[in-house]
Amino acid sequence: MGISDKPYNCPQFYEEDLPTFQEKKKTKTRISPPVAYGGRPEGHGPAAEKGPKKAPPCLTPSTPPMKPQKGEILTLFSSESGPGQDAEWRIAVSRKIVRLATGRNRWRRRIREILRKLRQEIQPRHRLVWKLHRATPALGPAELEREIQGLLRRAGLWRSDKP
Repeated sequence: MGISDKPYNCPQFYEEDLPTFQEKKKTKTRISPPVAYGGRPEGHGPAAEKGPKKAPPCLTPSTPPMKPQKGEILTLFSSESGPGQDAEWRIAVSRKIVRLATGRNRWRRRIREILRKLRQEIQPRHRLVWKLHRATPALGPAELEREIQGLLRRAGLWRSDKP
């Protein structure tokens, strides 16, 4: 064992052996060094592809465009879906039309209940989007049902109209 000229054999106790502030600053950076697969930090997978993003599956060219049918208070957008599926629907009530969430939910429930009753009369294999564009508080369930039936008939989605 050799004897060092320093009183302790541990280099951590001597200032000249410690890295300076500038050296620490160089070694500690916020940006990690680039890696082989594209420069992302480890654990985050490969970098995203360059170029435009792919369209979501609902907006791909193979999906037919939705045809609108406008009524007094509702607008119906419809398109065909895959074979062997029942009709499916979505209900959109804008905050601009009905301000409070309880009111929007009430309109959705009213429309959903009428659609549930009319489910057997709606043509299968269709996607339906119902959009409320005018909220009339005095509108009763019978008038709303007539509006929905009229829109379904105009769109050609009412079963009893087909031979």
